[in-house]
Amino acid sequence: MDAATAGAVAGAVGVVAGALISSVGVVLRERLVGRREREAQQAQRQQLLDDQRATFQRDTILALQQAIGDLWSHSADAYNRAALQQAETGECPPMDLC
Repeated sequence: MDAATAGAVAGAVGVVAGALISSVGVVLRERLVGRREREAQQAQRQQLLDDQRATFQRDTILALQQAIGDLWSHSADAYNRAALQQAETGECPPMDLC
């Protein structure tokens, strides 16, 4: 093999090796970018779920506080009516559990 052919073959091998190394680099970079994107999407989904859970808990606690406040108010009203009736008539009103 003469020097020109050897040089051409060496050049072709260099080009192929460079293309192969470049391709491997691109594949590795794309895998890394894909993993980062998946992690970012997963973190975003987790944040959305956490926000929904917090909203549900807050709304539930507020509804429970409102219901307890209403129950307390109705109980106080019933007690005050019973106390007023007892003060007026001298007897305890009958307890209606209906």
